[in-house]
Amino acid sequence: TAQVVTQLFPSIPFALVRGGLDGVPVKPHPAGAIEAAKAMSLEPEKCGFLGDSGVDMETALAAGMVPLGAAWGFRTRDELKEAGASMLLDGIHEILGLIRQHKT
Repeated sequence: TAQVVTQLFPSIPFALVRGGLDGVPVKPHPAGAIEAAKAMSLEPEKCGFLGDSGVDMETALAAGMVPLGAAWGFRTRDELKEAGASMLLDGIHEILGLIRQHKT
């Protein structure tokens, strides 16, 4: 995962990059999302979880995070909303606006 991110986004300083981890249950179990938040010293409820599937929305809700639907992804807008997305984003660029709005 780290190699792919480094190749595709070399100029973006990500705070954390992780793929699947041994011993950590897969989505929709919230353990991986909660661990990622803790690794960045963040409270899960102060985190958005961006995903393009119902499983991603389930994961976000189970972790106590804000479920953000990637409307450009795998599932339709309606499916993401029905699965619990609190907001639908039409492009990755919209995340910067959300961060600026909610920065504390």
